[in-house]
Amino acid sequence: MNKEQILDKFKRSIPQWASASVRTRYPYIVGRFIDHVGAKPVYTRDDAVQFLNYMMQNGARAYYVRWIGYVLITFYKYMGFQRPFADRELPAKPLEHEMVKPTLSADKVAELVAAVLDRGSSRMKAYLAVSTIYGLRAVELAGLRKDDFKGGYITVRTAKGRALGVHPIPSEIAQYVNYNFKPCTAQAMSLLFKRIQALADQQHAEHEGFHSIRRGLVKGLLDNKVDQRYVTMFLRWKIAGSMLATYAAPDASELPKAHAEIFKKHPYLRLWK
Repeated sequence: MNKEQILDKFKRSIPQWASASVRTRYPYIVGRFIDHVGAKPVYTRDDAVQFLNYMMQNGARAYYVRWIGYVLITFYKYMGFQRPFADRELPAKPLEHEMVKPTLSADKVAELVAAVLDRGSSRMKAYLAVSTIYGLRAVELAGLRKDDFKGGYITVRTAKGRALGVHPIPSEIAQYVNYNFKPCTAQAMSLLFKRIQALADQQHAEHEGFHSIRRGLVKGLLDNKVDQRYVTMFLRWKIAGSMLATYAAPDASELPKAHAEIFKKHPYLRLWK
């Protein structure tokens, strides 16, 4: 079989109840895998390891390589190939204290937005608007689809396509997010961030990325005295303990008030006016 035939068979094997994100992003990753190791009747562990090594050598972060590993495990399973590796063989999730967490200052975020509004592409405007207003992680940005923007709301999803949160789209960015979003890779998001920094004549520092904007957003919301429960909801954090999560999270009737407070005190929304 050639690449197109392999991908067609894989797509047909994905359950109909799988999310639109899975049905799109998994074949995309498998397509890159085939491009790297070639179209074969049977794929082995060596093929999978070779591709993961290639991704890491080209700058992919451990958490992203781990996710790609799960995509390949699914691909091998659906195609009837022997499982390439056990979960424990994939790159481990970094411990909280081991993670380097650079935060982009409010002034630097303002420089990025100003540069993009002045001379950036529609793609730059779309992704930077979503990043600065909602604080999406790189993997969440990479999974965005045009269908995630409907009726004046954005749906933020996990890498596997599960909805994490639904938020209103403020008028300040509505024109910029009217864009044909298509799933891509976290690496593509990293490259886009660097291009935006270059447009603003900013020097790129190690480990900086869209997550650096997210961390600055958290600081700005808390500095502006936004209810911490609202920040937790808006940034789509999980709260340990089911009872704690139940009592701490705003209920449905409180969400309009939560979003109103967040947008009133949002540190970056005014930058898009």
